[in-house]
Amino acid sequence: MHGFEVEREVHSSATSKVFRAVSRETGSRVALKIPVDTRESGIRRFAAEAAILSELSHPAMVRYVSHGGEGDDLFLAMQWLEGETILAQLRRARYGVATSVAIAKRVAEGLASAHGAGVVHRDVKPANVILENGEPHLAQLIDFGIAHRSSPEGLRKHASFSGGTWAYMSPEQVMGAAELGYRTDVYSLGCVLFECLTGKSPFPPDRAGAVMARIWKPVPRVSELCPAVPPALDALTARMMAQDPLARPSDGREVAEAVARLSRLTDDVLAVRQVG
Repeated sequence: MHGFEVEREVHSSATSKVFRAVSRETGSRVALKIPVDTRESGIRRFAAEAAILSELSHPAMVRYVSHGGEGDDLFLAMQWLEGETILAQLRRARYGVATSVAIAKRVAEGLASAHGAGVVHRDVKPANVILENGEPHLAQLIDFGIAHRSSPEGLRKHASFSGGTWAYMSPEQVMGAAELGYRTDVYSLGCVLFECLTGKSPFPPDRAGAVMARIWKPVPRVSELCPAVPPALDALTARMMAQDPLARPSDGREVAEAVARLSRLTDDVLAVRQVG
């Protein structure tokens, strides 16, 4: 298949399948993504993902290898990552403060690189961050399937829902017809940081619950579930999840700088609690 020897399927969704494969040319293992949505819109979206990823390069983002094919024979080959997603690990236990901060810093640095290139990820969530070899400092942001290029002013209008995961969407993304920019990724990363620290998603996973929570309920605080969380970390998480986009850090770079100032926090502050 496309110069690759497929070993096994590792992920399937309504739009694509991902296989672990080996390049016949180099012998290296890759993640091989194949579109299953063969409608014109699906093919166009897949081609856009490949084009965007081919232009990005950062240690905190999955590395592009190659892409090609035509029509319904497209493929995207990416770095194969050995490790688990944050989602898989959080099903067993939440993280301590130092680990949560390390993950947030690493992902924010990846987003800073994407934002610097004019790209909004739009689907930052625990399932889209892999800890390579289980190491927080090797967190890797994956799946740029609904990423888009920001407009020159850093915002973009969209007329209808275009993907994402309800529990991690910003209020403007949930509402579907607002302006999207780098701050929507900041909000989603805030939700991920909240879940790393508490073991719980801050918002419901369904559309109705997500919309109602964004409109009628105050922004949840980590300290409500974990009173011992350092105040500075509690405040930063809340600011990242502010309902007003302009009240959030402006982009991944600003988040990375803010999180770096918290790097001395230790796991002693919060005990690891089993989730279940």
